[in-house]
Amino acid sequence: MHRITVLSLPVMSTKDDNQNKEKLKCNKNFGIHECDASKCHLNNPVENETLEYCPDSNKEEMSELSGSLTLDQLDDDVLFHIATFLEARVVKYALSQVCKRFQEMFDNETYWKMRMTVRFSKKYPAVPCPPNFQWDDACVAREDMHRVWSNIDQSTHNFMYSCNIYGGVDAVHLMQGGEILVAGDRNRSLNLIDLTKYPGNQASEEQIKEMLVHSNKTAHEGWIWSITSVDKKVITGCWDNQIRMFDAEVGCSLASSFKCKAPVLSLYAEDNEIVASCFDKKVYFIDRRTSAVRSRVFHTKPVLCVTGSDHFIISGSEDKSISIFERRAGKIFMMFKLDKYPLCLSYSNNQLWFGDVSGNLHLHDGTEDVFQYIGTYNVGHTEKMTGLITTPGAIFTCSGDKSIKVLDPTREPTSIASINVHKKEIAKIDYKNGVLVSAGGEDCIGVWLPKSFQKESYVLV
Repeated sequence: MHRITVLSLPVMSTKDDNQNKEKLKCNKNFGIHECDASKCHLNNPVENETLEYCPDSNKEEMSELSGSLTLDQLDDDVLFHIATFLEARVVKYALSQVCKRFQEMFDNETYWKMRMTVRFSKKYPAVPCPPNFQWDDACVAREDMHRVWSNIDQSTHNFMYSCNIYGGVDAVHLMQGGEILVAGDRNRSLNLIDLTKYPGNQASEEQIKEMLVHSNKTAHEGWIWSITSVDKKVITGCWDNQIRMFDAEVGCSLASSFKCKAPVLSLYAEDNEIVASCFDKKVYFIDRRTSAVRSRVFHTKPVLCVTGSDHFIISGSEDKSISIFERRAGKIFMMFKLDKYPLCLSYSNNQLWFGDVSGNLHLHDGTEDVFQYIGTYNVGHTEKMTGLITTPGAIFTCSGDKSIKVLDPTREPTSIASINVHKKEIAKIDYKNGVLVSAGGEDCIGVWLPKSFQKESYVLV
């Protein structure tokens, strides 16, 4: 077996290339040869930053090459071929940083589009992408998602967290890059859990308890139904008609409280504004700077879900409609009727996804503010879809059928994984930086942590 190691070096100017060549010399066993692709174990991505070659090369040819060949002496076609056996993360964060030539080859949109097309055949993105779409980040995300979620047991730590939780969990939220888990249960408690304290698979009950950094049993006077955050402020919506904001830096103390006229079912928050959808058919707009509260009526029945962007606030209702409110104009831009009412929404990169009460997933194209209907997809849920998270790498859904689906983020989303660990329906999910959490009806939270995750690193273990 012969190996070549890709070193992570800064991009160097031409005058430094000779020094760089010395650092990139292959080890004495390195050789290049032709082989039968059907028999070559290179068809599978390699681990770490080590590339493995077939063991049937000619030893004499290897001997002639050893000690004299460096990576930058290889033809472009050979380098591109080598890159196909490296993880996208390795190519982006290591190989493209070796020298100017490698940067020109691998640090460009054309390379990443071609790599994506070769590895994933279905239309991606699902709708035309915005001008600022980052193809390299998207490719890294998609390859990471397939590697992790197609092999969950080997790639993640999974455990059920139940410390200090009494009653079903209806809301979970990840903040601070996925390090802090916030959960609200039907015992009206708000719990903050530090996931960085997870000690591993052999954790004792006492070690799990140490992950709980704060618990407020009087956070609300009803079921906590929705949680979001801005910076280190936790924002909760509850059946007691209250929206409350807690400061996670100061013992999760109450920072402010806002009163609605009906139970709060969903939240969308930005730096200066909180938007809440409520049971009284209204959408509330709360100015965080002045605490001013105003409401608008977009629907004829309870508003079940809300999301937004700089341009729009999008809400879904039990009246089987989705309303798109234009923020600058201050009026409804568009409204469309549905066959089944929506329960969860996601809008980013011109893609409006939503899940309905029958468990189906729907897509509309928001390019040029048209919101054209693209498709309805049966992704395998047999009951209502209760949660939806979309990312450039995958789509996560959860359902009353107790399952979580991890899907390709394409125009025809197919399953990467189906996860079944809960005994009762799942009310919500959240995902951030490799961490997945789920709110279980059986007084517990499902947690999946990556076994090795370094956001800006090419190192894979």
